[in-house]
Amino acid sequence: MHIHVRPYRCRLDLSMATFAALVFATCVALVWATNAHIEERDGDLHINTTDAAHQRIFFNGVDVLHELARTDIALQVLKDRVCSDPPPIVAVPVLEADVSGMTDPLWAASVVAPNGLVFGVPFSASAALIFDPATRAVDLTSIASLPSTAEKWCDGVVADDGRIFMLPFEATSVLIIDPDSKSADITSIATLPPSVRCIGGTKTPSGMIMVIPESGGAIIRINPENHEWQQFDPIRGGDLWTRPITSMVDGKVLSVSRAQAVMVIDNTPLFSASFAQFSASSTSAPWIDPIQHPTELVLASVSTDAKALVTVNLKNTGVIVATPLTPPEGGAVFSSLALAPDGRVFMIPSSATHVAIVDVAARTIDTFAQTDEEHQWWHAMVMGMGKILALPYEVPSTVLVVDPERDTLTTHAIPDTVPKAARFSFPSYASPNNDNALVVFPYSAANHVLLINAPAIDLCLQDP
Repeated sequence: MHIHVRPYRCRLDLSMATFAALVFATCVALVWATNAHIEERDGDLHINTTDAAHQRIFFNGVDVLHELARTDIALQVLKDRVCSDPPPIVAVPVLEADVSGMTDPLWAASVVAPNGLVFGVPFSASAALIFDPATRAVDLTSIASLPSTAEKWCDGVVADDGRIFMLPFEATSVLIIDPDSKSADITSIATLPPSVRCIGGTKTPSGMIMVIPESGGAIIRINPENHEWQQFDPIRGGDLWTRPITSMVDGKVLSVSRAQAVMVIDNTPLFSASFAQFSASSTSAPWIDPIQHPTELVLASVSTDAKALVTVNLKNTGVIVATPLTPPEGGAVFSSLALAPDGRVFMIPSSATHVAIVDVAARTIDTFAQTDEEHQWWHAMVMGMGKILALPYEVPSTVLVVDPERDTLTTHAIPDTVPKAARFSFPSYASPNNDNALVVFPYSAANHVLLINAPAIDLCLQDP
């Protein structure tokens, strides 16, 4: 037998002297009876039998190895049960109609309300999809009869009072939803300029909601308390701004554009915005939605071709540094960034056979892991247990799972009931207090809500 004893881990109700005497007496008896070899190294006590294949270890009459084997079997049974009922990815039907030829996006994003319900932002749909992750109930009737026009709202932000403000793309109104009463209001803020075409919105520490256009439109600031809004002059057309981020340092709102400029909105009563140019001669590609690096205290973005890194100092937004990168594989295109708990920035492939890693401090890029084939993923999310999940751009691609701790990359199939060519919108966490599960609403050619259990995926994809 081979026993490892670490005294500081022992939880027996014995004094140290009694415990030491017991261990010593046991060791002497074992040595005398079985000619066991005793070895002490680095504080560990090793006891080896002369016939490990046939001799057993008993502790207070319990066959230790036998019990360990029984435990392994029980754990495998539990794992099989967790991985099959329900499976890690559940596809909940939403629409009965054939959506195989549908190209118009239905819901642009999903927003989790304080009460745990998840609301879909209607882009072309005429109803706000409501999903209850706890019961998997789907509700398309409580907030229906919305305008049937296309390209209405693009994103949603939860205000301090719990209401959801859905922000305009082509609509001239804000869709305000009360999650508790499941009621909608499209009249309180209904005189916005046409074609705001928002790329996304964010909430500032003061509770204001900022709406950033994808290109050329006006910046809108909304006060959820009194429904007043202000407009900043239209920004330069064709700039293709990234989704905005509220600075963790001072609450400013930042975005990066293809025109190699950084937009900084100072959330003061004066509502001012500034634009600072930078030079990244190694690329002319768009920039991926940025992340905030808490250690380096910078906003960081990488070009979609992985040829340049740009950082903005969050303490002094005038300090912008662009650095050329040499991508590990030429011609690769990436879609999103994810900040791992260890500080590494993972680049999710849109058209590439590998995941890349950017070291923001060293300003370098490297290959993390190869994928089995060239898939397309987007919308990466960092889960509470440290894993990174990325959604397929289009079915039949898979859910990509990156484990920064184990340095592994795995994939998980979408259920067969989901139509081919289905696409899914920006995901949300399953509840305000659960960042280990995702809810994903249908975007186009899709008729299911996906409920993804990240811990179950992690368990079911572990090596045996």
